[in-house]
Amino acid sequence: MKQEHLVRLIEAATPEQLRQIARLVLRLAGYAASRISDGPYDGGADLRVQASDGSLLPLAIALSVEQKWSKKLREDAVKAKKKLSLSRLLFITSRRIPEGSFRALQVTLQDELGVHVDRYDQQVIVDLVMDGGAIAELLKILDISVEPGPPPKEPSDRRRDAAFAYAFFSPDVRSFREIVREKSLLIALAHAGGTAKVSNLCADAARLLGSSVDDAPRLLLDLERLGKQQRVQRHNGSVGLTAEERSTLDSLRTIREREEASLRAVIAAHLRAAGLPSTDVVVETTLRGLGALMLRHVGAPDGLEDLRAQTRLFRRELHAHGLPDGGRGDLIIQQLLEAAGASPLGKALATGSLYRTLSNLHREALLSALDVRSIALVLDASVAIPMLCSLFRGPVRQRFFVVAHELHRRATLHQFPLQLPAVWLEEMASHLLKARSYRELAESSADDLRLSQNAYVAYFVNECRERKRVEFSKFLASFGLTEALARRAAGDFEGTRRQLEQFLRRQLMNYGISVVETPTKGPYVGQAEKDWDWARHELNMAARDFLLERHDKQVLAWLSCLAMEDPAHAPLVVTWDRLFRRARPEGAPGGALDPLAVCELLSFIAGDETETETARFAGLWLTELEAERGALILDTLVQLERDDLMDADLVQMAQEFRTQYLSERWDISDVAALEKAWGSFRERRR
Repeated sequence: MKQEHLVRLIEAATPEQLRQIARLVLRLAGYAASRISDGPYDGGADLRVQASDGSLLPLAIALSVEQKWSKKLREDAVKAKKKLSLSRLLFITSRRIPEGSFRALQVTLQDELGVHVDRYDQQVIVDLVMDGGAIAELLKILDISVEPGPPPKEPSDRRRDAAFAYAFFSPDVRSFREIVREKSLLIALAHAGGTAKVSNLCADAARLLGSSVDDAPRLLLDLERLGKQQRVQRHNGSVGLTAEERSTLDSLRTIREREEASLRAVIAAHLRAAGLPSTDVVVETTLRGLGALMLRHVGAPDGLEDLRAQTRLFRRELHAHGLPDGGRGDLIIQQLLEAAGASPLGKALATGSLYRTLSNLHREALLSALDVRSIALVLDASVAIPMLCSLFRGPVRQRFFVVAHELHRRATLHQFPLQLPAVWLEEMASHLLKARSYRELAESSADDLRLSQNAYVAYFVNECRERKRVEFSKFLASFGLTEALARRAAGDFEGTRRQLEQFLRRQLMNYGISVVETPTKGPYVGQAEKDWDWARHELNMAARDFLLERHDKQVLAWLSCLAMEDPAHAPLVVTWDRLFRRARPEGAPGGALDPLAVCELLSFIAGDETETETARFAGLWLTELEAERGALILDTLVQLERDDLMDADLVQMAQEFRTQYLSERWDISDVAALEKAWGSFRERRR
């Protein structure tokens, strides 16, 4: 179900339904309990919430289905202060509350009444419900029955995303798998008090590994090996730790507890510096939230989406303890993530999570991946452009550029060849030519463009934010697009693009990135088209530009062709594109992973001591959410207006439209609605 559907359902909720929804979201947000406070003596609070010990928290909760939310919020804040003597108010509404409008009123109520107000509007409610897996509960509250549907249809050749990661490992990985299973058995036995039934122990160890309990019998051989090593003793269906092994595990636990205490102290210091409470409860909440985000992302199908949801959930948990809204709160979380990721415990958790993930791969996929003699990292344009920009002009702090720069460092350090298909070099040149249409926007105060889908524009804006400003025309010229060449493009686009390709090819070679052709033959193109169409169906994505799809299908066909002609070579495509990763050819060595996953895998296999990139990526992602929405609007306007956006007045109009559109709508993915709204806006301004 799409988020906008849930938003509309919530907006239509009755006052009584909103009360039930409020209790649901409070539970999902981590509050122990809530009770209705109706009646003549409720003091103006619709709900009160309890702490874990049953006492009432000093927080009033007001509910509203009214469209004129600001008047209602002001009235509720006055009641909370005067009748309940409370200085914190949570306003839960079925309406959409624009961030800018709410922030202004929030400051006013704090200054005038001494009341700090937070709000859960319809979008926050949707996020909580979706992240908490409570959609069915919400629909039940809204009197919508859910009937079981037919079983989903899947292709017969199930894809095995993480299996290709093993292409980086030596055959010693077999002993690695044994070690991981042995450690899981020993830790499970220690948690059981040192003695356990064999069947129970194997089931617990399977759960620790993240495997199905049905896989527990496979651990019996590992348990037998531990017995031969005299690390465990078996007797009458039970198994126990030897004295030596118990001592080893006790020592390991002591070290872990010391490292955890050290991290707690670091967290408490950061919380105090941020003006947040550093009590044991808040530190524990923070440590728990950070734990989920310090784990390495290794390319699971929905791994990036899960990472984003975990980040937002962590923010909401800290919000209950006073984390500020907006950029300041995002910065606090980013600093906490980076501190935790750099800690010894953070590094251990990140590595341990990767051990577990890799050990669960099927043996057949593992052996297939190992049967290669060479590996190459094949970059798509969405990775190659940020990489070139960061290497050519210096790194910037935007997540796509951070990961691309780090990927190049690790690949070069460990001597993994980097390649760029010629069809994607063509896209690099085309993006550079299209960047001309952004000139006036990029040189103005359009800070949102730091997340533009045109990576050259995004880099320019980030570079200007962090270092000395330069003229956009000079920036483009540094990549070969001089003003003279730009004028030539008006009459000879193809020739201009080819000249830019030659310039970019030379620059890429300077950084060890070679351009490769992608020839195909036989039936591979037809199969690639079928794989692409099926993947697009699975992900429910619209068709793309014909030329871009043709390039992607050609690379897919090339991968299949290579698998037949040279099965000992594994080209691993590095791309942010979910559709391409889903459509990659089944069974071919190599595969496709996102750049963050490849970064983490390169670090892991080489024993790199640098902290996990996942934590840093998650922190940057959180701080860039709003800019990403604004950039999507401006990118769409550039596509609609093209050269007309060279006009300064139209640029100012576009920025005003972006601000208004963001304040009125949360979902901005409907391009047709955006185009219609822009046309109406222009007509009114004429």
